[in-house]
Amino acid sequence: QLAIALTSELLKKEIERLEAIDRLTGLFNTAYVHNRLPEEIKRAVNFQRPCSLMLVMIDYFEDYRKAFGHMAAETILVKMGSILKETLSVVDKAARFGDHTFALILPEKNKRQSIDMGEEIRKKIEQIFSEEKNSRKRITCSLAITENPVDGLSAQELITKAEEILKTAVEQGGNKVCYKLQ
Repeated sequence: QLAIALTSELLKKEIERLEAIDRLTGLFNTAYVHNRLPEEIKRAVNFQRPCSLMLVMIDYFEDYRKAFGHMAAETILVKMGSILKETLSVVDKAARFGDHTFALILPEKNKRQSIDMGEEIRKKIEQIFSEEKNSRKRITCSLAITENPVDGLSAQELITKAEEILKTAVEQGGNKVCYKLQ
């Protein structure tokens, strides 16, 4: 009975881990962000440390999907996931946050550090996809950055503000890092 109980507990933990992972990209998923971000904010407040949130959206992704198909679009998402993973530090967390949006939880990073990281990501994506012969396959992204407590005290406030900032970035033509409403 002890072995069965132990096995059951291990399986439960494995299921919880798998439920937090996006199957396509291997990144965490939206539910993970909604669970983890409040914990990181609480920790940041307790230790008087910064905590930022970055949203990364692939510009004109729906146009890309319509032009090149679902499989090509999924390939782009996988590639974006890889680029984000290789850019993160060990404490940062990346998640697929929507169809073509990613969220990065950045504990220990203030807004300036996050902006610099966002610009590095933006340039890397632009450079990698600039090698495409077909100009319609040259992917860019828009990024929005918020920091606790400057842009919000709760996880939902940071997310909402980042989504508003991201919308503004896209409306301004995309391929930029934004950190305040303009």
